Amino acid sequence: MPISRIILGSKKDYALTYLHTGYDDVGLTYFIIYKLGCIRREKSGREFVFIIDRECDLWREG
Repeated sequence: MPISRIILGSKKDYALTYLHTGYDDVGLTYFIIYKLGCIRREKSGREFVFIIDRECDLWREG
């Protein structure tokens, strides 16, 4: 799924995510959450958004 145009439209968010990834002990967590958010914005179907939200919640809970 091409999400480059979404990243292009949110350069500030991408830059902050890059900095958080580099300077935080969490590692790639910020980048993964950012990418999932990009995918979520790309797809508008309710079922897809529900699945992503559920998976993100499960992932955050650990």
